[in-house]
Amino acid sequence: MPQEFLPLAFQSEAVSGLELALARVVAQVRAEFAMERRAMEAELKLARAEFAAMVERLARAEAETNAQRITLRGERGPPGAAGEPGKDGAAGEPGPPGRDGSDGPPGVAGPPGSEGPPGSEGPPGKEGATGEPGAPGRDGRDGLPGVPGAQGERGRDGTDGRDGLGFDNARQLEDAEHFAIEFLRGEEVVRKFTFNKPTLADFHCGPHRAGESYRRGQCVTYGGSTFLCRNATTNKPLESDDWLQIVKHGLPGRNGKDGERGPAGPVGQAGRDLTQLTSGGLKYG
Repeated sequence: MPQEFLPLAFQSEAVSGLELALARVVAQVRAEFAMERRAMEAELKLARAEFAAMVERLARAEAETNAQRITLRGERGPPGAAGEPGKDGAAGEPGPPGRDGSDGPPGVAGPPGSEGPPGSEGPPGKEGATGEPGAPGRDGRDGLPGVPGAQGERGRDGTDGRDGLGFDNARQLEDAEHFAIEFLRGEEVVRKFTFNKPTLADFHCGPHRAGESYRRGQCVTYGGSTFLCRNATTNKPLESDDWLQIVKHGLPGRNGKDGERGPAGPVGQAGRDLTQLTSGGLKYG
């Protein structure tokens, strides 16, 4: 059917259905992207909180270690008054080993240790101060179509349309190669459709090809004859009733008359008497 016969309402509904389906696909893709983005932001926030808690625990451990070092090392008191020299006594037995000396000063800090396991999530921090307004952003993309609104009030009745075209207002025209249908309103031609008349040239498929499927109305040549397909088939012509022979090949023609004698050719070179030659190609005596 020509496209001009399709109702405008059908075309409009098809376009609206396509736009709605496209809008739904775009909305679903955006929703999935937003969900994945929120999940990634939550994981990043948790990792940052665990890293901050780990740094805090390391700082507390270092402070406790330094406090223990200071507690174990006692302060040295002032020297006492010198006593009177005593008499030398007999040599006694060796005494027990003396106590360890006081701790020396702290050494140079060593390299950082390996990273510890992530700590638990800390409490939310206080809300920061409001920052300065940023530069105006670019215009965003157009939003998705909104939800259809409620049905409005019924409008006023329109004016009566013009009378439509019926079969009583049509006429058919024809010539050797075309036929046409005209729709009239009175004597005025308001619409005209022109078509070409189909001929065998429009359905000729050339020589028949074995195994190929042919439709009703197609023509092929086979064995010098022309055949018209009467039913859809893959058979060869002359082997089934699916083909109708419409042009039969002619019989061989009679031999033609002899043509006129042609002009004489140029004179050839003088020949040699091969019976008077030796085996070496020389002439006797």
